[in-house]
Amino acid sequence: MALVLRATPVTFVVHVLAVVCAVMVLVWCSSFRGGLAWEAPNKSLIFNIHPVLMLIGLIIIGGEGIISYKALPLKKEVKKVIHLVFHAVALILGIVGIWAAFKFHNESSIPNLYSLHSWLGIGIIVLYGAQPAIGFLEKLTFLEMGGLDKYGSEAYLVNFTAIATILYGTFVLLTVYAKNDQEVVDHGYSAVDSYYAIPY
Repeated sequence: MALVLRATPVTFVVHVLAVVCAVMVLVWCSSFRGGLAWEAPNKSLIFNIHPVLMLIGLIIIGGEGIISYKALPLKKEVKKVIHLVFHAVALILGIVGIWAAFKFHNESSIPNLYSLHSWLGIGIIVLYGAQPAIGFLEKLTFLEMGGLDKYGSEAYLVNFTAIATILYGTFVLLTVYAKNDQEVVDHGYSAVDSYYAIPY
């Protein structure tokens, strides 16, 4: 006897948990942390925007976008639009949430990107934002409506080409951001280094 799990009842639990989590983070930031503000003498109020938007925006609204296909008894085309809108709103709120953290750090003279949490957060937002581009590339390949075998060699080749193209673009951007070899000058040396230095 197999257990059949239906999506609709589970989505009710998801929605209740989403409301509970949203209320809890708002109560925490307003009652225990002093509230939310984009401009304030108390810079912690600026930072409080970060956890609120990351939870409500990226996690909850993004989660709603994920389950919209299963939760809504609508036509596929309508579900696609709802899915897209939820993810776009989640991405925008996630970006504003990260911007709030940067704003707090800059106005409080705290270095940015000093923790693993910071770097993982940036990576997650970048990957989350890259999803529409990856989906668009998949649509360009006509794999969904071209009658190709989803697991055939052509499908794998086209999908790995798209991944390689995205990696290429990423490394182009990293190269542009990096310093030239001539710009990297090491002014720190020791007596041992200068003793063993080979003249050119």
